[in-house]
Amino acid sequence: MTNQDIKNITSESLRDWFKKEKWVRISTSGDIAGPCGTSKNKKNPDRCLPAAKARSLTKAQRAATARKKKEAGAKGKTVVKNTKAATVRKETANPQDGKAAPYGSGYKPIKKMKKETKEAPAGHYFTKSGNLVKGRMSADAKERGARKSDPKDKMRSKVPPVTQYAEMTKEDLHNLIVGTIAELKNENTIMEKDDRCTRIAKRKYDTWPSAYASGAVVRCRRGEIWKGVSEEIDHSETEIKIGDYQTKHYHMCPGAKSLYQDIEDKVDDMDLAVRTAKLQDALFALEMTALEDGATEADLDAAQLIADQIMAMAEMMGLEKEHNYIQGHVDKIKGAVE
Repeated sequence: MTNQDIKNITSESLRDWFKKEKWVRISTSGDIAGPCGTSKNKKNPDRCLPAAKARSLTKAQRAATARKKKEAGAKGKTVVKNTKAATVRKETANPQDGKAAPYGSGYKPIKKMKKETKEAPAGHYFTKSGNLVKGRMSADAKERGARKSDPKDKMRSKVPPVTQYAEMTKEDLHNLIVGTIAELKNENTIMEKDDRCTRIAKRKYDTWPSAYASGAVVRCRRGEIWKGVSEEIDHSETEIKIGDYQTKHYHMCPGAKSLYQDIEDKVDDMDLAVRTAKLQDALFALEMTALEDGATEADLDAAQLIADQIMAMAEMMGLEKEHNYIQGHVDKIKGAVE
């Protein structure tokens, strides 16, 4: 493209500009003195403005921009910026017909909204579904999609200063009230018992402990909610294989999992190790049932008998000290005896 081509395009654009809007010249007294280009002083012409823009200003504002032009023009300047009030901007669109608006027409430009990401307040975080919860974001919650920024920010105008605020159900509200009352009464033992209700609550609520979760546990133990809810959880990732045997309840005991995941490197008699592992699985199953439904004296006797046999076999393997966690599981069953 040559310089002449550029000059022609520029001239054409200027002609289009003036055609879209009638321009007028402004005298230093602030009056609209006539069409643009009719100044007698060709070396230092009057200020020109679109008619619509000129009419939108006060006489004093028109006078100020006209004087600024004349004063700078007297010093030889040919291009002089308008005052702030008289600045002519090319707006983007006419809201009535969507077409480009003429210069100085008065239509405000359509501004693109800045993309904002609402951050959770201090001591809070967002769940994957957009609930704002109070508490520290645990590793488990993070794995389930928890984050510090609001995933539903585009749907909200602001972050409400409440917890669990998205799609709060009547049940959630009831749980919150019951849980808050329990906390006020300082009933800290609610969360200490590991039973069916606490396990379901841990699965359903991202924050543990919380007023919501404790309220739900209280209501579950009363038989008000979750009567038909199964607490079955896929523990396949937490179970291990010992020889040819696949454990089923080792999620109840991280210590057993840690000890037996490489038991073949610790013992000479692998058959004995497998039989010991099976007995432990039976003990852990007894414990899980006891914590869910309670236990009897007969259950406790059976658990103690299994534990004694496990410790005898552990001694034979030379790993009696490493099995010191066994009695703790018996004690949990004892605590569940009604």
